[in-house]
Amino acid sequence: MKMWRIGNWLRNLAIQLREALNLTPQPPSLVGRGENSKPLKKQEEEWKRGLQSLGEEELQEYFQFLEEVLRVTAESEGDAQVVYPLLVENTQYLNLNLAEVLRRWMTNKLAEVETDEAQSFAVDIFNFSNRIQEFPLGDKASNMEIAIAGYEVVSTVFTRQSFPQDWATTQNNLAAAYRNRIHGEKAENLERAIASYTAALEVRTRESFPQDWAMTQNNLATAYRNRIHGEKAENLESAIASYTAALEVLTRQSFPQDWAMTQNNLGLAYWNRIHGEKAENLESAIASYSAALEVRTRESFPQNHAETAFNLGLAYIDAERFADAYNIFQSAIDAVEFLRGEIVSGDEIKQKHAEEWNSLYRQMVEVCLELGYDDQAVEYIERSKTRNLVEVIASQKRSQPLQELDKKIAEEKRRLETVENPDTTNLNELRQQREELIGQVIPLKHIRFAQIQELVDERTAILQWYIFDDCFRVFIITRNNQQPIIWQSSPQDVEDLQNWKDEYLKTYTTKKPLWRYQLATKLSKLAEILHINDILNLIPSSCQALILVPHRYLHLLPLHALRVSGEGESYLLDKFSGGVRYAPSCQLLKLATSGNPSLLPTQKSFPLLTKERDARQGRVR
Repeated sequence: MKMWRIGNWLRNLAIQLREALNLTPQPPSLVGRGENSKPLKKQEEEWKRGLQSLGEEELQEYFQFLEEVLRVTAESEGDAQVVYPLLVENTQYLNLNLAEVLRRWMTNKLAEVETDEAQSFAVDIFNFSNRIQEFPLGDKASNMEIAIAGYEVVSTVFTRQSFPQDWATTQNNLAAAYRNRIHGEKAENLERAIASYTAALEVRTRESFPQDWAMTQNNLATAYRNRIHGEKAENLESAIASYTAALEVLTRQSFPQDWAMTQNNLGLAYWNRIHGEKAENLESAIASYSAALEVRTRESFPQNHAETAFNLGLAYIDAERFADAYNIFQSAIDAVEFLRGEIVSGDEIKQKHAEEWNSLYRQMVEVCLELGYDDQAVEYIERSKTRNLVEVIASQKRSQPLQELDKKIAEEKRRLETVENPDTTNLNELRQQREELIGQVIPLKHIRFAQIQELVDERTAILQWYIFDDCFRVFIITRNNQQPIIWQSSPQDVEDLQNWKDEYLKTYTTKKPLWRYQLATKLSKLAEILHINDILNLIPSSCQALILVPHRYLHLLPLHALRVSGEGESYLLDKFSGGVRYAPSCQLLKLATSGNPSLLPTQKSFPLLTKERDARQGRVR
């Protein structure tokens, strides 16, 4: 059988490749082949140098891994549940070296074997390329390069003349890899994607392959929507035309999930549209998002629901329909919190989702403020921090049942990726079990504004910072005020704060003596940027103690040492005889004072800073 013979010629090729890299002219590169594309010579030279740096044993290991992964791919017919465990165990080989070895190996080998055997190899390479492109772990940039190498090699076997349908499928998948590519220029990658999708449509016509035609139209539309070259307005018109065409075949009755996906994408195109009336474009976007949510329910597809609900909420904000935005953001946040650990930071994909959901909470806070729900704005700020807090605590208290559930969820998600019309019932049942188990281990409920007020007495105030895209705000919370007092910065203040932070941290990291010398001056400037005197003027005069709750990088800064107005040299700490205390969040502060500190991630309380203590340790630390 071919998969058992593969080992011999892989070993021979290791010697051939070593010789070719050092002594003989290189074979024609498959990178960038096709119409309207250019070879990436500089990148090829970098990869070539990478291969040359490998020792003989290291190069042989790459070939052995290729032999194993192609054997497993062939025997399982590309089953993700079989292939992915092998990839998980060998992520050290999933890099640019493997992409170049795969490319040169197939260039050599396919010229030597019989036609039938070449076709069989090409099927295995195609299936492996599909799996590596979708593989959620490892380095995404390298995974895309490996997939591109595989698809481009496959295209030399499944040519348009001999195998038009297989060629078109390969072109579609190659385009997807270029669209998601990280290496190279993004603009050029999108042009390659558009060229490959367009080429695929020459074979995938509506008359001959209606479903494939529709899916490729959807993919082409997304490439046009993100296109950098050309006029943005015209690119969006092309995207809308292709999405609309796809929906003629991808109907709700026949292909409900694909229909919902395309409706969501069409909504994005209308939301960004330049031509036409803005109000009409917004209504079209809202209509498409709303249609998609008829299928993308929280119960059936929670992650898709969260994504589309977030998009719809943004459209409602632009249309100044804030009550509608509030309701749909609530639904999106419920879905995000139901998913919990599946979309927090970790690998690149999870990190991207984490950033998106942080933006969701920020938008919800903005909507609450627009509606005058100032107390709820504080609650959602805390809720966003609690989402991350629960995952941190869960990671430290990972019981055996929780680990087993996480494993089952991951396995079920991989299985569903290989199914044409996935049924998510079992997956959501596992998620619900995980949610209930976390609730037993970490009994944290969303903290209400009234509960935050109960954390302080009449002589203490909480200052909670929150950084938005175009400003930062400070929420002043006291025992007796039923709503927070809110101070808001200007957009210029945010820019100044960002620049100050970058310079401060760079000096701290690279020039520690200079950082110490400049510290007093730097903190005086920070006090100006933060408008600390304006904020202090809003605090009731009865308050003799402060609890500072910073946000993001503000946690790194000695805010208690900010210069404030007063007689002589005066600092924030000097203004409060009852001292200054820090807390990462009000939820953590509640845990520390509730008699259940065992849930704290660090097992630490939040010490009180006083003038006496600060004098002993140095005023600015």
